[in-house]
Amino acid sequence: ALEVLIYFWDERDGPELCGWWFGPAVGGEMVWAYHPSRKATTPPACEWNVPHDGDIDPAFTVTAAGKVSKAAEASKKKAEQPAAAEAQTSKRKAKPSEKAEIAKDESKDAEKEKGKKEEKAKKEKGKKEKTEKAEKKQLDKDEDEDCKKKKEGDAVAQREEDRKKRQDERRQREEERKKVAAGGAAKAKERAEEELLKAKAKEGDG
Repeated sequence: ALEVLIYFWDERDGPELCGWWFGPAVGGEMVWAYHPSRKATTPPACEWNVPHDGDIDPAFTVTAAGKVSKAAEASKKKAEQPAAAEAQTSKRKAKPSEKAEIAKDESKDAEKEKGKKEEKAKKEKGKKEKTEKAEKKQLDKDEDEDCKKKKEGDAVAQREEDRKKRQDERRQREEERKKVAAGGAAKAKERAEEELLKAKAKEGDG
């Protein structure tokens, strides 16, 4: 006859496998039902997933009693023994030379961890300095651009001012030329009138 066991499995293989299981062997590949409870000290009475990767079967129930309950509790306690406790036990039983080796390994691990932290801090500092340098370079570039634009703007304003000044000078020269031309024409007219009067006077004398 096939033996059916109910046992609890801790998180050693991942939280998704932690819980209560139905199977022919503790920790075996073949399982029939699963319950994700981690707080129950005895097999849960209901809400089992049947099959183990299927939906909850409301008709499937478990009643823990007598030896079955005690065996399940023993299985749970055995499965819950952490690997850390086993490591501590190994350390306590270790010989002085082994203890020294363990201490040496721990010291090396601590040095490696310290080196990693220092390297990380160094990289972060370098990255920060690089970012600050790039920001300063960009700021200087922006200031140079602003200065260049200001100079260009000043040059444009100066050229515009010079152009207006030349226009005013040309206008003024044109007005003076017109005045001179007008004055010359008036004098020529006066001379013509004088010549005409002289000619008329000569004719009268004759």
